[in-house]
Amino acid sequence: MKLLGLSKDEDVCVFGDRLRETAKLVDTTLFRAHMYATPSLAGSLFRIANFCDPDVVMEKLEESKRYNELIDFLFGKKMHRAALELLRKFGQAETEEESAPQLHGPKKTIAYLQNLPPEMIDLILEFAEWPLRADPELGMEIFLADTENAETLPRQRVLDFLLGIDPNLAVRYLEHVIGELNDMTPDLHERLLLLYVERLKDYKSGKWAFKDEAEHAEWRDKFLEMLKSSSQYAPAEMLDRLPHDGKSERSA
Repeated sequence: MKLLGLSKDEDVCVFGDRLRETAKLVDTTLFRAHMYATPSLAGSLFRIANFCDPDVVMEKLEESKRYNELIDFLFGKKMHRAALELLRKFGQAETEEESAPQLHGPKKTIAYLQNLPPEMIDLILEFAEWPLRADPELGMEIFLADTENAETLPRQRVLDFLLGIDPNLAVRYLEHVIGELNDMTPDLHERLLLLYVERLKDYKSGKWAFKDEAEHAEWRDKFLEMLKSSSQYAPAEMLDRLPHDGKSERSA
């Protein structure tokens, strides 16, 4: 209490406010001292809980182009939207003046999104689209990684999102959650079977064509195998979806 300049009878709320103000002053001063004398050590402050003033930190780090440390700071302060907007800006930069080489491309954004909890699904899906379009293989790690965060994302939300980008990605996601995570949700099993049927029925069209006969055979085999192995769908309903006019017999 003496250190904070308060009397012993001071209200506890006043004590809390004064303590936070002092901690903010101390940590921000330490940050500024590091930036003046030992900039390489400033980032160590952001890997632990701190009370640094966000406005001061953001100004100084942007001024010195220390963007990796800035992303770490924003993550620690749970300022996720600001961090993701910065990552998108530099990740998609086309000119040298706009770019920060260490943040260019989708990799940093993907890593950041993988560290967000499932309850932040709206933010995850909002910022996952551009990495998926830029590099689908790498971008799918947001949803397929062997991590608790990826495995506990709301699956119907993820599925609907992927369908809006590329049905092939949606199929890959369903195959992962059903085949590897053993999800027994009937809706997901039926959705995967219907996606198989949809593509097999239209395999000659340009809408969702196969690249060759080998890929067509692979999808047909996966479809038939799932019909045999899964009990989480309605067989009568699935039978109604199959072609009966003989014109698409090869797809069946």
